Amino acid sequence: VFARPSLFQNTVDFPGGITMNHLRRVLKVFWAPAEALYGAAERPVVVLPIALPTVCALLTSLIVYFVFQPADVELQAVWLVGLIFAVLGPALITLIVASLFFGIFSAAGRQRGFKAFLSVTAFAFLPTALHHLAQGVMILTPNAQQLLPSQIGRLNLAVFLDQQAVSSGFYVAAGMIDVVSIWVLV
Repeated sequence: VFARPSLFQNTVDFPGGITMNHLRRVLKVFWAPAEALYGAAERPVVVLPIALPTVCALLTSLIVYFVFQPADVELQAVWLVGLIFAVLGPALITLIVASLFFGIFSAAGRQRGFKAFLSVTAFAFLPTALHHLAQGVMILTPNAQQLLPSQIGRLNLAVFLDQQAVSSGFYVAAGMIDVVSIWVLV
């Protein structure tokens, strides 16, 4: 009898040395973050958890460009700066935060390498990929031209509220708590 390898076994290798085990750990961040972060500290992986938000941010930037078609030279320059930040932003932010954690915890006596801190931080920021995907989906909606820039990509209760139908205090309070921000901080 031929045994078919399980989809979640570490038998398939993707380009760049990424295995199914790495993909499983990335998905585990969304339903068992503590276990995923512990695994990231024990067996650090850096490329995939940094590449995923970067690709999502790049996709969102391309969607913005093709939906809004900036004809003005100044708007194209703003889009180009946004594109550069979309490509470099996730890696730079992850690197800065990991460096801060590494410095703080090293001063407190932790004996881990920088790669472990970078891996844990990269895995902790993985939910930001959902934020970028939400931005892309909102921009593709039929009434995207009516959205305010501050509304694009928000994943909070205010997305479902009509600003004129509720009190301004409730609308502001509902807009302050973003699901992805809480997820990253927890």
